[in-house]
Amino acid sequence: MVEIVSPGSETQDTTDKLGEYAKAGIPHYWIVRLDQTGVSTIERYRLDPASMLYKNVGTLMTEADPAPTITNPLPLTIDWAELRF
Repeated sequence: MVEIVSPGSETQDTTDKLGEYAKAGIPHYWIVRLDQTGVSTIERYRLDPASMLYKNVGTLMTEADPAPTITNPLPLTIDWAELRF
């Protein structure tokens, strides 16, 4: 599940839905945050089946890595330039 945070619904997007998706058993949850130019951060969470709570497994930031690569839940390289307005 990928949630793009909207300015008017940040609490709902980052708190309420986190609990709803965990309850539904969705294994991965990403929160995408925008700035004035496009995507600025992607927070990655994985569901812990024992507690049924999401654990943060990392945050990708534009200034930290120009092309981060992940392998879980799928192999993917983020091209920040493609995520600009």
